[in-house]
Amino acid sequence: VDRTVFRRPKKVVTVGQDETVRVWETTTGKQVREIFANTSGRCTTLTVSRTGNLAGFSTDKDRMLRMMDLVKANERGHIGLTAAQVSFRCLTRDCRYAMSNGITNGTKFWDTVTGRSQSIDNGHHNYCGQFSHDGRFAIPGGAFQWDIWDLRRKMRIAAGKVTGGHVYAVAMSRKGDRMLTGLSDGVVWGRDVKAGTEQFVLRGHEAPIHAVMLSPDGGYALTADSGQNIILWRVGK
Repeated sequence: VDRTVFRRPKKVVTVGQDETVRVWETTTGKQVREIFANTSGRCTTLTVSRTGNLAGFSTDKDRMLRMMDLVKANERGHIGLTAAQVSFRCLTRDCRYAMSNGITNGTKFWDTVTGRSQSIDNGHHNYCGQFSHDGRFAIPGGAFQWDIWDLRRKMRIAAGKVTGGHVYAVAMSRKGDRMLTGLSDGVVWGRDVKAGTEQFVLRGHEAPIHAVMLSPDGGYALTADSGQNIILWRVGK
């Protein structure tokens, strides 16, 4: 299994390297649905919609974003990337929009229904990206820096530089007032979005950070590295 997402506490969606999407009941541990996805490789992003009816995911081999209907158990549509060294990074919580970037000075935002895209040039290579909880803002990160974009106005509203390593993972709190940046040197920084200042630093990983997440109340942080280590931190509200 490459990626796992909880949606509605009683169900879990997983994507493995056997070209299959599976839905599980957490109370019984039983598999309740299996969908052949016609893809292969390591899953690089997985999002399940708020309703639990739709899943969007992509793999590193074909770099195809696939939208799967979890109720009808079929593929609703897909979007392929043609640019080299670019991958899909994330989707909004309703699975309507997706973000792609990579070894290029820009990030694309895709409408998963129409397949159309729009681009921004943020002036640096991008190795990760995330949307805010309400889908209004995008946070791409990469070559020693990160920035926040207002998608409606196509305007950069905040930016910052880091030391010690490239930005490999980003996350924003539900309120939008705090964000995490996970670096290639294994360090995670907590930042105040409005003030643009560093609030705390998390040291404990010995490998590059690949994923970060804040709890809904902002009191906890979950971090994971390329060495398959996961740490839960109490960071205060």
